[in-house]
Amino acid sequence: MIKDIEPAAVFNFFSQISKIPRESEHEQKICKYILDFAKTRNLEFYTDKMMNVVIKKCAQNFTGQPVPIIFQSHMDMVCVKKVSSNHNFRTDSLDLYSDGKFIMAKDTSLGADDGIGVAIMLAILDDKNISHPDLECVFTTDEEINLSGAQFLDKSILNGKMMINLDNETFGRICVSSAGGIISDLHLPVNLIDMPQNFSTFKLNITGLNGGHSGIEINKGLANANVLCGRFLNMLNEKVYIKNIAGGEFDSYIANHAQIEFAIEKNFSDKLQNIFSQFKTEIMHEYSQVEKNIKFELQNTNATGKIFDKSSTQKTIFALMTLPNGPITMNNNDLVETSSNLGKVEVVQNEIIFTSLSRSMLDSKKYYISDIIKCISDKIGGYIKYMGDFPGWNYNKNSLLQNKIENEFTKLGYGIMNIEAIHAGLECGYFAMKNIDIVSIGPNIFDCHTVNEKLDIESVQKLWKLLINFLQNLNA
Repeated sequence: MIKDIEPAAVFNFFSQISKIPRESEHEQKICKYILDFAKTRNLEFYTDKMMNVVIKKCAQNFTGQPVPIIFQSHMDMVCVKKVSSNHNFRTDSLDLYSDGKFIMAKDTSLGADDGIGVAIMLAILDDKNISHPDLECVFTTDEEINLSGAQFLDKSILNGKMMINLDNETFGRICVSSAGGIISDLHLPVNLIDMPQNFSTFKLNITGLNGGHSGIEINKGLANANVLCGRFLNMLNEKVYIKNIAGGEFDSYIANHAQIEFAIEKNFSDKLQNIFSQFKTEIMHEYSQVEKNIKFELQNTNATGKIFDKSSTQKTIFALMTLPNGPITMNNNDLVETSSNLGKVEVVQNEIIFTSLSRSMLDSKKYYISDIIKCISDKIGGYIKYMGDFPGWNYNKNSLLQNKIENEFTKLGYGIMNIEAIHAGLECGYFAMKNIDIVSIGPNIFDCHTVNEKLDIESVQKLWKLLINFLQNLNA
């Protein structure tokens, strides 16, 4: 539990929403909570079939020009947990705790991305003393999977021309541009055969990888468990037949675990152990500086049932070995310009699905990477489903909002804000299409999208003061 932490209103709301399941595509309960919040306070609200919520509040203690200010955060969170955890993200509350400096969740991701943004917006709406112009607070859904909430929200209900997005993980950084992205699901139909009697079955588990956000941390050289599966299977070459494969959980998350079930001829078992040892040695050496806790476990399972035929196995290995993954091009400021992440691999009925999220600051390169994936799909007889295509957000060099936020930051003695564009995708692109002046700011959130995620308390306190001063000084 967390208590007695200032600003009390913010952390009280954060604690409350952390009790509510809010996995992407399952935001019914958090949507209801926010709607009930608006109803009990007699605030104007709007919702839609995507379960987005917009709450409007009239100017309060405000004597200046009441130009509406938009605040925006997303309700959903990335749900990851330790392998040993029995936590159910559909039903269970997060178990929050604090060491006085950070807030964390026991054995799971924290959901500070973007739960803390939601909590700040609720606290502003709830406060009867803050001076502010008209407010339009936008709570969106499904940001972590495809940004569809922001995509399909009816922007015509918004009157504001300035928007503060609170989905930023570094305090002191003001984001003014972000990458666009496209999600490609490569579906490969597979043929199944009965397992020959002279075959043995094995299971390889790859765990302990760091994982992380595929936009923010794609440049860190982290290992992707799905890619490692491909390398191991390729080392076995034509001796292996796949029985099952599952790796990663989300397109936006660098896969930190994977499992392969496979079959080989019994007389190849001794060589398998040698290949496995070689594989472990090579991978642990390659990633010794960034992956300290990799675990490889190979088990003889004596399983029965169907396996992929030779052609389907080889096509799967080809896809794992060739699908783009990691940084692809950099821009002149040493920022990742284009990348792709093989975030999830799973078998569904008689198909194997490879899910990739390709990002770029340039739409042409984003589509170039998706075209590469389609070429791979065509080569192996698969087909592509595009699950999301979100726009980039271009820099507005004449941003009045950016200037105002920077001035308040400096006046508070926080120094000078870092102006940055990020490789991660933000919902801002969908709002920028409506000519809204936008910045993205937030507190410090470390190890986002992992079980080590933690929220820096002091940075939340500073952000709260920055936002309150910004609203109050719009009078001037």
